[in-house]
Amino acid sequence: MPSRNFDERYPAMFQPGGEADGTADWAPAMGSAGPIPPMHEQRGHQATAPEPGHGLAGPHAAEPGDAVTLLHGEQASAAGGSVAPGPWPLRLWLGPLAAALAMLAGGVLAMTAQYWVPSAMTIDPSNFGGVDLQPWGYAAMDAAPPLFLAGSGILAGLLFLASRRSAGREPALRRSFGVLAAALGVAGWVGMFAVAMFPQALSQWTSSNNNGRPSPMPWTYVVGGSGMWLFMLALAMAAVLVVLPPRRQEAGTRRGLLYGAALAGAGTFALFAPYLYPTATGTVVVQLSGGGQATRQGWAALAPGLAIPLLMVGFAVIGWALLAFATTPRRSPEADGGPSAVEPESMEA
Repeated sequence: MPSRNFDERYPAMFQPGGEADGTADWAPAMGSAGPIPPMHEQRGHQATAPEPGHGLAGPHAAEPGDAVTLLHGEQASAAGGSVAPGPWPLRLWLGPLAAALAMLAGGVLAMTAQYWVPSAMTIDPSNFGGVDLQPWGYAAMDAAPPLFLAGSGILAGLLFLASRRSAGREPALRRSFGVLAAALGVAGWVGMFAVAMFPQALSQWTSSNNNGRPSPMPWTYVVGGSGMWLFMLALAMAAVLVVLPPRRQEAGTRRGLLYGAALAGAGTFALFAPYLYPTATGTVVVQLSGGGQATRQGWAALAPGLAIPLLMVGFAVIGWALLAFATTPRRSPEADGGPSAVEPESMEA
């Protein structure tokens, strides 16, 4: 009567009492991948992926679920090898690209409705129980910052993810990502300080707003709500370029710490600039092109507006770097070049 503990698909070394025998002649079962060599022959050899059409489940084509897609677009097979990333056709871009463009268009509409939609600046209190509310054109401005932030973030994400899928196109796509970050940074800077940079707009609005009726706000105030968020997004995109170099290179954790510390230091300086330079917090008289005059605050009084985006992004990058340091596998200090202290010993000799 044959033993019930014997499995003819495996060599003798894996059977009860077969530890002394290194190899055994055996006939593989149908659909198996062939004999498994002894452990001493596996050492010093890298695992290779099975040939197309032959695998542990029989001759069949590899399914998409048999691999795990990495961040840079490559796929790691079950045997440890890697294959070329799958195609990313243009039709897959259309969904997020259309959503991003729709959000940006919605932000422009919400920001400028008070200028070209007549009903945006009129209100009838009788329609609201006699309560005198502000025109809806003013309220719509609050929807512009999140729409601009979401739309720009989706565009930036598409560019960065596309750069991780193609080594040939990666330099050009990373440059495009950097150009977008610079453009958003300039737009955010102008939005935050437009009132001080363009006092003419406020002067013209004040002189024309004498009829007592709601009138469109000067554009310098309208763009101010979106400025801080766009500037913050630009700083975050710059952090991505700093800490994530081109693929097949390790993430720059130390560079992330330096970048985050620099932003946090700049934010702290901006926060306390009025106390460090109290004489630069007064008003400055500006001569307008039409011959009039306007006043604006000194640079030390405007500097605290930079504190929130600088500190928020700086501390976020520092937190990421500290978590990356804590979770990165390291070798034990007493074993120079020895096995990792947190990873199992590899099969390499």
